Amino acid sequence: MKNSGPSGPSPVFIQIGKSRSGGVFSVILMLLAALAFLVFGVGLLMIIATVAVLLLPWLWWKKKQLLKKMQQMQQQMYGAGGAAQGNTGAHSAYGTTQEQGASGVIIEGEVIVKSESIDHKAL
Repeated sequence: MKNSGPSGPSPVFIQIGKSRSGGVFSVILMLLAALAFLVFGVGLLMIIATVAVLLLPWLWWKKKQLLKKMQQMQQQMYGAGGAAQGNTGAHSAYGTTQEQGASGVIIEGEVIVKSESIDHKAL
């Protein structure tokens, strides 16, 4: 082995700091590469935004269809039972279902009871 000392091969030294300075051509090439990456990034962002704008209404429509289908399935499962017990469903302006139960109004699973026995002065 050449250049081996008693402890093995000689170490490799890397010189940092005194490299060739970049010429005008390399600076222009670097600026063109940065501009190309910027244009590519903006173009990709525009494509993603266009796909999102076209896809979101379709997803909204599919969600609406799914909700209708779920409501139909729920009516088929519980259909006659709810009306026989005196619970009549009414839709509010916000699309929530309100049912009249025995102890109060049921709005999306929460029972709302109007009580006269609450002492408002204690609150």
